[in-house]
Amino acid sequence: MFRRDKILAAWICFLGGFFVLYQFLIQGSTSLMVHQLMDNLCLNLTQIGFLSSAFFYPYILLQIPSGILVDKFGPKKTLFVATVILALSTFAFSFSDGFMSANLSRIIMGIASAPGVACAMFLAARWFPKHFAIVAGLLEMMGMLGGALGDFFLEMCIHQYGWRVAMIISAIIGIILAILILIFVRTKSNSKAENVPTKKQDPHTIKHFVVLIKNIEVWKHCLFGGCIFAIISAFASLWSIGFLQALYPDHMHSASFATAFIFIGAAIGAGLSGYLGNKFGCKIIMQLFSIVALIVFIILLYIPVSFIMVNVLLLILGVSSGAYILPFASIEAIAHKDAQGVAMGFTNMIIIGLGGPILQPVIGWILGWYQNAFACNADSVQSFQSALMPLLICLGVAVLLSFFVRRRKQHA
Repeated sequence: MFRRDKILAAWICFLGGFFVLYQFLIQGSTSLMVHQLMDNLCLNLTQIGFLSSAFFYPYILLQIPSGILVDKFGPKKTLFVATVILALSTFAFSFSDGFMSANLSRIIMGIASAPGVACAMFLAARWFPKHFAIVAGLLEMMGMLGGALGDFFLEMCIHQYGWRVAMIISAIIGIILAILILIFVRTKSNSKAENVPTKKQDPHTIKHFVVLIKNIEVWKHCLFGGCIFAIISAFASLWSIGFLQALYPDHMHSASFATAFIFIGAAIGAGLSGYLGNKFGCKIIMQLFSIVALIVFIILLYIPVSFIMVNVLLLILGVSSGAYILPFASIEAIAHKDAQGVAMGFTNMIIIGLGGPILQPVIGWILGWYQNAFACNADSVQSFQSALMPLLICLGVAVLLSFFVRRRKQHA
């Protein structure tokens, strides 16, 4: 019976993680169809930046409300409804005929994706409380694999059938996932129905959350996660393909596959940093990984290397950016058990908030400004070196924060 419960627990957490994988696949899909969207929907680079980041605005704003929903209704109902809406909005995106309709679909995608990480982390905390850092790392590893699958699976689908059909196929995958969630996901193995917090706990969730956000350590950890995760949410999710195509014009068609190494590396890094943080402490791993990320990104921007070496560097960059998972483990140790969902939602909100909604359009704006100011191609190497400077600053801030955080167990 014990072994059966462990298998069930692993399967349930896998489904939570697969939603995160699916979310990442949809989230980064616009980076694979920049030129197609510009041609089909008559968009410019700034609009592409806003279209991609439109996913993130509601996603960020709804992290805390979705965390409260998870605490109140449990992960099964929340995940099922979210998956259905995400699949339907992806289907709607495939029929977009202009910036407004595409933007609206991306906004709904962001709304539907909001509870994903909070649900997955909630399930990890309930089913594997003694190994939360490791399981959380594995769940985020699945998310990063979603980004990598996008660069392989969606790239092939787009090339073979076009971006609209690729989005329809993605929507079908979402419907299948929703059915599996409805059948299998639950919170406790010894309950016939999903175990959700009682009404007596509801008023205390907000109180525990207020205590949580007054803790300066929470903010330092979250900002560290946001700064280092910007490599994924702003660079890999949108602008890395264009940068690599500008840097290596002879490898235009290999840029998306090279970008996949960032996601593969982040998948490895999320699991590895979770394990190492659990074994040696989060602080030293945050320091090590952020320093490596900063050095590698400087090399990518300013030091000419072979395309093969670039693939290696992108893999290392992805591995080091996987340290963004560590704030989840630190804040899980601080948060009260009755506010786990909202704590994870808040953490995810800050981590995601910096890269997608802010840096994606900023980088697009700098590229457009550089083109107008210097009458040159916005896709030039010099343009990208200037446009990606905010990411370099973020990594520098992450390194500084890693030396000032401290982890302490404190239940509000």
